[in-house]
Amino acid sequence: MALISSPLNILLLFVINGVPAFLVASRMGLRGILSGVFLGWTVYLIVTEEIHWRIHRNGWLPPGIGFARAYHMSHHDIPNSRYNVFLPLFDWLFGSAGPGRSKVPVQPAGN
Repeated sequence: MALISSPLNILLLFVINGVPAFLVASRMGLRGILSGVFLGWTVYLIVTEEIHWRIHRNGWLPPGIGFARAYHMSHHDIPNSRYNVFLPLFDWLFGSAGPGRSKVPVQPAGN
């Protein structure tokens, strides 16, 4: 149950996000902070992957995010909704967790 399916995809994520970060930091004279940005992003990806794995394996979750299991698993019940793994902020902001998206859709009769 990996969020990022291959090492090549991880490399592509760093390149796709790293080039704009480098350009912005260079333009602002802040290239010295990029190593910290990439270190922080690496830690974020590792923690997110670990929590995602624990959600799917019914493992221990840190205090305060117990709600994440049910929230995330509903993403698998309803296609194209609830993309955040354990912090639904952007799902709430962009409406992918709003009313009508909290239950499995009803199938029409005869299907």
